[in-house]
Amino acid sequence: ILNAHRFPAGLAGIVPQNTAGLGDVEKAERIYKKSEVAPVQRRFMMAVNNDPEIPERLHLNFDLSYAESTDKGAA
Repeated sequence: ILNAHRFPAGLAGIVPQNTAGLGDVEKAERIYKKSEVAPVQRRFMMAVNNDPEIPERLHLNFDLSYAESTDKGAA
């Protein structure tokens, strides 16, 4: 199931058997959020906020600043 959602094994605590380690888990988390989570959040936000039948009080507002960072250290 995790592979279907492209979830990094290291973030789930799964240790690969034939490698030296998990690598940089914090970097994997940033990349996963930026490349997998943020696009889905953006799609949901746009779909809900652009639907004229949904009142403004129910609109979504995700903080996507982590996904818009162009800093080399952040991704």
